[in-house]
Amino acid sequence: MRRRILAAIVATAALALVLFGIPLAVTLQRAEVAKATIRLERDASVAAGLVTTDFNTTNDEVELPSFPNTQVALYRLDGRLVAGQGPPLAGSSFELARRNHIVSTRSTDSLIVTLPISSGEQVIGFVRAERAMTSTTNAFRRRIFSLGSIGLLALVLAALAGHLLTNRITRHVRTVQQLALNIGDGLLPTNPTPTGIRELDDVMATLRTTNDRLAGTLERQRTFSADASHQLRTPLTGLRLILDSEVASPRQDPNEALHEALSVVDRLEATINTLLALTHTPAPSGEPVDLDEIIAEAIERFHGIFAANSRPLRSNRTATQQPIVRRGALKEALNVLIENALHHGRGTVSIDTKDIEGGVSITVTDEGPGISDAIDPGSIFRCEPNGELRNGMGIGLPLARSLIETEGGRVILEQALPSAIFAIALPTSVKVS
Repeated sequence: MRRRILAAIVATAALALVLFGIPLAVTLQRAEVAKATIRLERDASVAAGLVTTDFNTTNDEVELPSFPNTQVALYRLDGRLVAGQGPPLAGSSFELARRNHIVSTRSTDSLIVTLPISSGEQVIGFVRAERAMTSTTNAFRRRIFSLGSIGLLALVLAALAGHLLTNRITRHVRTVQQLALNIGDGLLPTNPTPTGIRELDDVMATLRTTNDRLAGTLERQRTFSADASHQLRTPLTGLRLILDSEVASPRQDPNEALHEALSVVDRLEATINTLLALTHTPAPSGEPVDLDEIIAEAIERFHGIFAANSRPLRSNRTATQQPIVRRGALKEALNVLIENALHHGRGTVSIDTKDIEGGVSITVTDEGPGISDAIDPGSIFRCEPNGELRNGMGIGLPLARSLIETEGGRVILEQALPSAIFAIALPTSVKVS
């Protein structure tokens, strides 16, 4: 990349010099010719000023001045040479000079100026001045050599500047490359030094944003895994208690214990399948889910358990919007809140839905004693390192929060007293970042 950038810079500079130099060379050549023409006109004018008006009628020899590298000649009106150095007969340019015009002509080897000599308003003769193009060409070549030297110096400076620029760019590109490698190793600095190149700084900012998202995703996955293991440990513990109790004190009908154990196994299997499905299912793509259908399924699932405990389970659905969420995540989180109300609450359990700004809210309320002011509301969503219950609350609450946060929502304790109200807030649209 470094060589390509340097070659591009030098090629661009060379092209600019060529595009600028060719018109400039043409202009300089014309300027040198114009300068030489003016000098010839001046020399011819000086010579014409020394010629008397009676040179056509007198036999006196006319003396013309001499100029360096210039031949001056005097001609009669009929085009015959009178004095000086020049061809014996005037050329075609004399026809225009007879009309009292200064005529400048140019051949391959020389530059010629024909100046009319007037007496009153009549043209009585001509002065012809001729100079070889060698001096003009040499002057032009000196100018071109000077400009070429300046252009070559500019090209060298462009190459030097390109070298410095490519070194700077490649150094900063390596910095961004190292930053990307550090992201893979988890060694991203808190505030990487800006490169001063806006595009590269934008890439660094994007990499930092990506790193933050990856870090957040990994942290949520670790939390999710830990909470999932705790959630699975609870039914396993219950299954062990059933089996240990049956071994210690066998019942008359062992099928009763087997059916009880199978129900726990079914619940454990359903939880595992849900968690595995969530692990392999991509995040919400923007398709809403039928909230009423999910709540109806939850009520049907828990109706028998609540009826066996003589506790009503009701729902009040007023939400008009449908959330953007994976069905498995919402079902599992809702199951956790309902089980929490079943085991730690009292009386009627109510599942309510309502529209909120930017989404919908699902609340689970019971008629229990609530949560004491002495308990930190945030602590009920955290597990102890050994997996034990914290503050007597259900161990599934951390899992429910992890599931919903992964979906872009929140699980909060909306009210602690006089009875606990837990809420699931879900978005109704997916933010595109």
